[in-house]
Amino acid sequence: MPVIDGPKILEMLRMNPDTSSIPVVFLTGNGKKESIERVLSLKPKGYLLKTSTRQSLLDTIGEFFQKEH
Repeated sequence: MPVIDGPKILEMLRMNPDTSSIPVVFLTGNGKKESIERVLSLKPKGYLLKTSTRQSLLDTIGEFFQKEH
């Protein structure tokens, strides 16, 4: 993202009471340990690398919707 990166946007969502409970599955190309730890500390519903398979993405989304119903 050119101006604000994904973790910063997720941080902003979590800080705002109106958006703090929006479920987020994080999809990123950055697999560095520091980046992963930063995102996981913001408690996304999921975390996937862009190198994940299509099936892994579908499974993660499916698991989310199963838990929410």
